[in-house]
Amino acid sequence: MAAPATEHPWHPLTDAAFLRAALASALRAAGITVAAVALSVAININAVPRELQLPFAIVYILVWIAFYGFYIRHKLRQVQRSPFPTLLAWETLLVGIVIFITIFANAYYLMSQADGGAFTQELDLFTSYYFTVTVLGTVGFGDITPVTVPARSVAMIQMVIDIGFVAVTVRLLTREVRISGAKRSSDTSPS
Repeated sequence: MAAPATEHPWHPLTDAAFLRAALASALRAAGITVAAVALSVAININAVPRELQLPFAIVYILVWIAFYGFYIRHKLRQVQRSPFPTLLAWETLLVGIVIFITIFANAYYLMSQADGGAFTQELDLFTSYYFTVTVLGTVGFGDITPVTVPARSVAMIQMVIDIGFVAVTVRLLTREVRISGAKRSSDTSPS
């Protein structure tokens, strides 16, 4: 009598479909991250006429905010339909954080370029990302501080948004993963 076949438990590191999805997810996240930073590097506020710098900066930041909203909304829908919703949720969280940081880094950078005295030191793009992450992480080393009212206002807005940003994003993604799991369970359960 032949021994009964044993079923091997599914493991993400041995499943080819999961590995392909993970690679695609990592490439998408890396691509969007590189594109976000490259677009930030390409912007030169000093190439814009002085009287148009403020409207340009406002529109530029609003476009980033709209992109962020579109991206999160689009990905929340995809998570529900994904065969690997948790993987897609992690990608969405990572890219969402990158876009969020990019929004504020660009705001600080544009402010510093338009007014060299907006912060205790003039910010290049890298330093504006650094400052954004220290505010997000509530570290506040004190090496860079906003000095002008507009710079302080944007920093305060970021601080207020930071409080709920990660929590709300994680909550939304967790909900979508659960919905996806519930749909999958009801689709595979016998009638």
